[in-house]
Amino acid sequence: MEKLEKEFIANGGEWKEYHIGRSFDIQTGSLVNNAYLFEGEIQRISAKSTDNGVIGSFDTDYLEDARHYENFISVNFFGDVFYHPYRASVEMKVHVLHLHNHSFTRGTGLYISATIRQALKNKFGYGNQLSSTKLKNEEFYISLPSLSEQIAFSFMERYIEELEAERIEELEAYLEATGLKNYALNTDDVKTLDEFEQISSILFPNENNNTGSGVIEGRYRHWQKFQLKDLFTYIQQGSRLKKDDHINGTLPFVMAGVTNTGVAGYIGNINVRKFPAHSLTIDIFGNTFYRNYEFGASDDVGVYWNKEQSSYQKKEHLLYIATVIQKSLQGCFDFGKKLRASQSYDFIIYLPTASHTTTPDYAFMERFIHAVQKLVIKDVVLWTNKKMEAYKKVVCCKNNA
Repeated sequence: MEKLEKEFIANGGEWKEYHIGRSFDIQTGSLVNNAYLFEGEIQRISAKSTDNGVIGSFDTDYLEDARHYENFISVNFFGDVFYHPYRASVEMKVHVLHLHNHSFTRGTGLYISATIRQALKNKFGYGNQLSSTKLKNEEFYISLPSLSEQIAFSFMERYIEELEAERIEELEAYLEATGLKNYALNTDDVKTLDEFEQISSILFPNENNNTGSGVIEGRYRHWQKFQLKDLFTYIQQGSRLKKDDHINGTLPFVMAGVTNTGVAGYIGNINVRKFPAHSLTIDIFGNTFYRNYEFGASDDVGVYWNKEQSSYQKKEHLLYIATVIQKSLQGCFDFGKKLRASQSYDFIIYLPTASHTTTPDYAFMERFIHAVQKLVIKDVVLWTNKKMEAYKKVVCCKNNA
């Protein structure tokens, strides 16, 4: 990447500031009654921070109120930015950006959307939403490569191409170093998945006031209910720290949300409590994540951890438990009903136990996570191999040209 930039500068290239409002045609989506949204093939873009803002695919062509756009950059009211090379319908809290007199390619769309995302980062939220008036008229600038007073689109294409190749090489090296390139299931993996499948069709009770023995019997093992206070030595809420009080630093600071697993930034505030690695966090909406690093947490996040000598400090155990908690809390909390750590002590989840025991079967959890990891990583490995082969062919052709 450094070589590419040096060559660009040597040939007269430079980075210039462009005003967002004056550089783009800016439109906004429309409100459509959800009752008229039926499953279809047209993706719909919403004010969502994940999945490129896509809330689903619907049949919106017949709706007069629906607004459709193609090959555009979306900017929602919270400042989230995504590139969409396809045709989509757009909600009213999402702005649509097209360049004047130039159509995006995949490379330029990804490059420019990243620069806009950086320009708007951490500036907007529920209390300060980004309207089209603000986006058009306020002093928001992006830095773009330019040559002879024109935007250098060809540089963006090469930059994205080389960046992707670099990341793919890094991914391939990581998969090799961690042994994840071996995605073939062995006999133990198959047996573990089979054991889990025997119980997967049973609907686990989701209520926190369950009564009865709390044991569900499978073919190979039991599934027993456990309260969170029995699984974690420490359950504590984070502390309030307003965004305006954040000091730049290196400590990950966790807030409510799923974007970047809730990590809102990195702080250097010395008065913020540092929570230990190998912890779980559960935010006010029930979003649950495993943390393998030290971090700080806001007051809308609960932190769950154990003493260092705990019998289950392995990452796989906590990943399993985090997933179970996430599933059991899904849809239970929102802005009108927020979850606090102090409310969660008696929450119940179901975990596997070996026959004739009443303690969680952590060995089974570990085997299960390893098996699932192989299933998930298979597509990643195959995709990486395909991309690397394509990249090598392109490099070979260029070298022989």
